[in-house]
Amino acid sequence: MLDRVNENIEHGVREKRSFANEFRIILPDGTIKHIEATNDPVFSAIGELLEIVVTGIDVTERRRAAQALRESEAKFRDYAETASDWFWEIGPDYKFTLLTENAFGSHSADRIGTACWDHALDLETEPEKWRLVRATLDSRKPFRDFVYRGMSGNGSPMYVRASGKPVFDANGEFRGYRGTGTDVTAIMRAQEALRESEQSARSAIDGIAGLVAIMTPNGEVETVNRQCLEYFGRSLEWIRTGEQTMRCILKTFLVLLNFLRKRWPPGFPTSTNYACGASTANIGGLTPVASQFADDSGRIVRWYVLLTDIEDRTRALARLEQMQSDFAHMNRVSVMGELVASLSHEIAQPIASARIYARAAQNFLDLQPPDLGEVRDALAGIVGNAGRAGDIIERIRDQIKKAPPRKERFDLNAAINEVIVLGRSAIIKNRVWVQTRLSEGLFPVHGDRVQLQQVVLNLLLNAVEAMGSVEGAPRELLISTRQDHTGVLVAVHDSGPGIHPEHLERVFDAFHTTKPGGTGMGLSICRSIINAHGGRLWAEANEPRGTIFQFTLPAA
Repeated sequence: MLDRVNENIEHGVREKRSFANEFRIILPDGTIKHIEATNDPVFSAIGELLEIVVTGIDVTERRRAAQALRESEAKFRDYAETASDWFWEIGPDYKFTLLTENAFGSHSADRIGTACWDHALDLETEPEKWRLVRATLDSRKPFRDFVYRGMSGNGSPMYVRASGKPVFDANGEFRGYRGTGTDVTAIMRAQEALRESEQSARSAIDGIAGLVAIMTPNGEVETVNRQCLEYFGRSLEWIRTGEQTMRCILKTFLVLLNFLRKRWPPGFPTSTNYACGASTANIGGLTPVASQFADDSGRIVRWYVLLTDIEDRTRALARLEQMQSDFAHMNRVSVMGELVASLSHEIAQPIASARIYARAAQNFLDLQPPDLGEVRDALAGIVGNAGRAGDIIERIRDQIKKAPPRKERFDLNAAINEVIVLGRSAIIKNRVWVQTRLSEGLFPVHGDRVQLQQVVLNLLLNAVEAMGSVEGAPRELLISTRQDHTGVLVAVHDSGPGIHPEHLERVFDAFHTTKPGGTGMGLSICRSIINAHGGRLWAEANEPRGTIFQFTLPAA
């Protein structure tokens, strides 16, 4: 250090000019100071050195500031060289004047003196975007997150996101822009793949022939398919916020599902039926089926709900039920028509008995004195026989009249006994021995009494008619009932010729008959009635011969 100072002094004196040097001094307290000295040599007229005037300045703080600035620049350079973003500057002509080395992937120096749009690939496909960014630059306003498609340093396409702000000098003169750039190719491709996936999912749910809703775990509607929008004739926002619309219905539905879902494994579909309505249209019946989507921890993250409009199906079922009821009524009328001759005999018997009791009463009144006790007994006989005739007529009226199905709790054993009375004439005519094994304490059943009696009467008459052709063997008919925890079983056993095993199921087909002049509707209607009551009707072979017709009814 001292040698360099002396060298500067000699050099300044020799050239007879001012010179400067810098050195450090150590104060008595050990503090180091940096001194910058300005030396002005003074010479005589003949050129001899007279003195050197030295002016010293303490530049310690300036040296420290300069060192801090160099360290800061080094850090900034390290950050710039290692960051995924890069830094750029452009001049007033919008051409690059500075690019960090990592700009555009590689070969950033090759872009100095060019503008960013010189390397753009979407300049013609998206001119409006570029027109707006040029207008922003010309108005000297900052811009942020401008994304464009350009060429990378190796010539491959890349997406760049740029942000920048204008730069002005001390006089307010525009000097260009300074900002950052980022390679967002991976992000843009991921977003494009997501859009394609969403479009594919949208096409898939729009192709479903039903109303599809995707919902959050708490029942808020995220989106719906096109059919749903067309069905309600409203916007997605209306479906999301309406109080009388699908949102309200589905939210109620999911409350139930969330209550029960802990009992189901993930992905187990659940369904229920209900009706919904809207203030602007009669929406009708909807059947929802919901499936839950859970993450790895089992937490539900989304509900997928499919709703199917079943209004047309409901109307068709109602028409079918009405047709079945009409056929059942026709069948009852047909059966009662076949029984009219024998039933007239059944009615004639109590009427004839009442006539006999009336004549006896007259004779007892003619006695002197009249025998009032016998008269009273005769009158009681008249009342009893009139009641018998009235009961028979009432049962016939119940079977013939056309009335809508009416379900109620009733004693099935008592109803079967009434049917046996109605069929007694046919039983006697065909010389059939009837036996009943009706379970005592049978639980009441819930159903339409007339329709179920129609089933038993059809089975009874079919059995009696089948046994009418049997010669040389007993004609036995057994009607039994029994119950278990599931409900009631009714069986009608006959000892007729039986049914071929291949036809045991066909006999229930509509228009299938083995009787001359038969319509083939009786057993088909019987099965429809039993099915409508939640039961089952079937036939099987009896041993040693004949057929057993059985049907079940659920417990009331």
